[in-house]
Amino acid sequence: MSKRYIYAQKAINQIPRLLSCLDRNEFSQTFGCFNREFWLTRVRDFPDAIAQLGTLSLSLVWSYKFPDGEKFYQNPELKKWIIGSFKYWIKIQHQDGSYDEFYPNERGWAGPTGFLLYGVLRSYELLEKNFPADLEKEFFNAVKKSAWFLATREEEGVLANHHAMALLPIYQAYYHFKKIDPIFAEKLYKKFEERLNCFFNYCYDEGWCLEYDGADPGYLSALVSFLSKMQKYMQGDEPWAKKIQTIIDKGIEFSSYFLYPNGSYGGTLGSRQTLHFYAHGYELQGKHNKLASSCAEFAAQSLVEKKLVPPEIQDDRYYLYRIPEFLEAYIDYQERSDNLPMLPSQQNQFIKYFPQAKFFIKNNDKYYLIVNLAKGGVVKFFDKEKKELIFSEDGILIGVNNNKILTTQWIGPEYFVEQKNHDNEYSVKGNLHIIPQKYFTPIKMIVFRLFILSTGWNAKIADLIKGLIRKLLMTRSSKTQVKFTRNFFINENKIIITNEIQTEQEIKFLQLGGQFASRYVPQSRYFQWEELDNKYWQADKESLQKINKEKKCTIISTFDCISQDTQYSIK
Repeated sequence: MSKRYIYAQKAINQIPRLLSCLDRNEFSQTFGCFNREFWLTRVRDFPDAIAQLGTLSLSLVWSYKFPDGEKFYQNPELKKWIIGSFKYWIKIQHQDGSYDEFYPNERGWAGPTGFLLYGVLRSYELLEKNFPADLEKEFFNAVKKSAWFLATREEEGVLANHHAMALLPIYQAYYHFKKIDPIFAEKLYKKFEERLNCFFNYCYDEGWCLEYDGADPGYLSALVSFLSKMQKYMQGDEPWAKKIQTIIDKGIEFSSYFLYPNGSYGGTLGSRQTLHFYAHGYELQGKHNKLASSCAEFAAQSLVEKKLVPPEIQDDRYYLYRIPEFLEAYIDYQERSDNLPMLPSQQNQFIKYFPQAKFFIKNNDKYYLIVNLAKGGVVKFFDKEKKELIFSEDGILIGVNNNKILTTQWIGPEYFVEQKNHDNEYSVKGNLHIIPQKYFTPIKMIVFRLFILSTGWNAKIADLIKGLIRKLLMTRSSKTQVKFTRNFFINENKIIITNEIQTEQEIKFLQLGGQFASRYVPQSRYFQWEELDNKYWQADKESLQKINKEKKCTIISTFDCISQDTQYSIK
């Protein structure tokens, strides 16, 4: 199967699903709405605006003749539905230009307002000569409001990819308003520069950009894609153009370390444990960056082999992102040369340590090993010949009273990482954190809805609510008094992890090994085949009694790289 074709196939296969989510009845009050749970099944009390990103996918298949998508090309019915989706996007916009995704009066920033602004502007560009003249004024009034909202607001919690996604449509809007409203364009550009300088503060020399409190390969690939899309609107003489290109190039290099021998990408090693790979930016950069082409080639082959997360297993909110990303990757696909550089996992031998991100990587002819020390020591060991994940150790899990689950898999501000030997010995110590497990009950949901409906009209209160939710579910420091030290000793034949735990709390269960996710991130936890081979170690009843009596324990896990067996001992 052609590597280019896989992009089209994965996207075109989802267009019928997308159209089923669209209200196609032009006499309906919700004509053009892509949120089926709102307009048809009525299980939601407001339309999820991010669903309108479907406009871009339909505009692409209407404008280009994709393999197996010929029936959509220039289809008059499809065009009518696309125009309806533009109108619905305008209809559900808040007065300040923002949109709601997870709850009413959310007034989301880059997601959903930024994603939608890029999507509808790109759709307008695709349909420009076929766009209704009587809709243009209303359309660009809505664009102006959204662009200004993005340019003058900011969300709590640092997500560098959100900043990149805001920068893209702000600059894209500036590109259009230079022709139709130069005065507004100038004001918008000044705000763009302010947002750009803020974004630069979140980018590190090692090539990664901050996602809450660390590096996340999945969202780094998204950032590469957003900035690469923005370059299509740049003139080339912008004073910051070289810096943008440097961030992209370094991002490509850093992300290349996380394309694993088994064909997967990112995962629980990252700060947000995402698995997605945004291919379009790598295809665009392939014109001058051969490593970008190597990444894109590897990821496309992984799609063919069903190793990367495909849109068909994603929920109705997030498959929307994959479809246009794959369609645009198909359009801008770069033919590969025969002498592409090898990815890190394809090379013969090296040891690499990123002191800012705190990733340790060891590669040789037989295996590829990565440890994220910043995240309490998440370990992945890949057999390069078998192309399999053989050993995964995502940290310690401890159950205590009140059904609380504690883990070392966090990025705690108190975590101390020590590089004892550059080649093979590291340690991390800190406190275990509580895994957030917050859920709505009917009563809590009613109270929450009443509160946001009565106060969310105020933009500042809406921002405070969103920040509070993010802290409760994602970023709030939930440090406990249970202390840990994890020492990692790595040589050619063995990985020895010495886990020391000190606790005053009674432990109900204790587990090591396998894969698990500790942080709430909606775009994560998609099924991977390797999960079927998870292996764990759990303390037995006798060991737990001893730990609770002595208030401490040491657990040593030894992984033999040759036999690929793991032995555990406790003392």
